[in-house]
Amino acid sequence: MLDPIIEKLKEIDENVQKNIVRKEDTASWDCLAVIKRRIRSKNTGKSKSTHVDVVIAREDEIEDGMVDRVIEAMSEIGWRLATEDDIEFDHPVDSNEIVVEVCTIHFFAPEKRC
Repeated sequence: MLDPIIEKLKEIDENVQKNIVRKEDTASWDCLAVIKRRIRSKNTGKSKSTHVDVVIAREDEIEDGMVDRVIEAMSEIGWRLATEDDIEFDHPVDSNEIVVEVCTIHFFAPEKRC
């Protein structure tokens, strides 16, 4: 399920990780990560939606336009923002005192069942 997302996001950034951001896989924190959050069924059982997070991690700061490029790429393959408020920023400091800007964007894709 995550593979089509990863392939699409590789058009933006070659370093796309699955389910977690790991610095040991790369020389810097600069990457995208796709994390499966949940699958939610409606009460009727006739439809469900899959929810994922796309995490943008960059040393210092995320470049202008990156968030919009990720949202556009995800919409091209059928994913939508869960809500307009579902874009979160954080600024952790790693053990080497490198400031990392992290943006988490929540998406969902509806699926209909017969």
